[in-house]
Amino acid sequence: MEIIQIKQLLPHREPFLMVDSAGEVEDGRRIKASLSIDETMPFFAGHFPGDPIMPGVLITEGLAQTSGIILGAKRGKEKRIFYLASSSIKFTRVVRPPAKIVFEAELTREFGGLFQFNVEASVGFKTVAKGSLVLAEK
Repeated sequence: MEIIQIKQLLPHREPFLMVDSAGEVEDGRRIKASLSIDETMPFFAGHFPGDPIMPGVLITEGLAQTSGIILGAKRGKEKRIFYLASSSIKFTRVVRPPAKIVFEAELTREFGGLFQFNVEASVGFKTVAKGSLVLAEK
């Protein structure tokens, strides 16, 4: 999935779009997406000058957007917005540019307008963050 298709499924735009490529949604429940990062990204100027580290909240946002692609694909042309309602993410490694972060999400439960996902982020086959999150339908 190219950036054009991702933008059809997500309301996010640069500089807050945290996914730049994605695979196809498998079984309506699973997907892998990614974000290539480099030192020119604006948030690295302040996090931290001379020692850039990818902010954990932006890794979490990438995981949430990846999860949102699943829901966007399920909805088709029916546009909906989903908000990050809760997350429980454990960070295991620091991510420094340049890097390609791979985001994985699996829809595990739907209840009402809430959608629970198991998520994992990795760089070079090493897990950097793992946990669960819930998206809420607007």
